[in-house]
Amino acid sequence: MTDRRPLKKAAGHQGARIKVPPRLQTILVNLAIAAFGLSPVALSLATRAFASHVGCELGDAVHPCLLDGQDIGRRLHALGMAWAAILFTLPLSLTIAVVYNIFNRRRGSPS
Repeated sequence: MTDRRPLKKAAGHQGARIKVPPRLQTILVNLAIAAFGLSPVALSLATRAFASHVGCELGDAVHPCLLDGQDIGRRLHALGMAWAAILFTLPLSLTIAVVYNIFNRRRGSPS
């Protein structure tokens, strides 16, 4: 018969953790912040590429676009206008980056 007691972890063992050098951590965090700030532009460009691929027109107005019998013109228009969200995400990401880098320097981590 097997023993059903739970296994005990070794003292001080909290699981496997990956050690990331502080400079690399700063670079990765700043890249993630920049990706957040520019994500509306990437979404808009991807929508434009998709619309071009399926033969639809994107512009300032909603154009009808049939895909598998459904009109996706309104959705494409909404996603195509996502670049306007950069007015919110870019200032927010710049603020987050500045605050992160100021506190990161105060902790003594190189940047």
